[in-house]
Amino acid sequence: MTHEKITEAVKLHLNESLLRAVQDAALDQDRSVSEFIRHALTVYLYGTVGAHLAPGQGANRGEEGRQ
Repeated sequence: MTHEKITEAVKLHLNESLLRAVQDAALDQDRSVSEFIRHALTVYLYGTVGAHLAPGQGANRGEEGRQ
């Protein structure tokens, strides 16, 4: 499967408690915050089974989380 390079940025406004929850969840999954949000959006849009089939899914680095 080919992976699209991640080049687009989105500014996201969160309250402090939601940001802390996202940071904690990302840490629990050994992901960066942006990688966690990309993954959560992909699962929401394509479902857990089809998430791996989403166009351009994957980060600019290894797929096993942060190195």
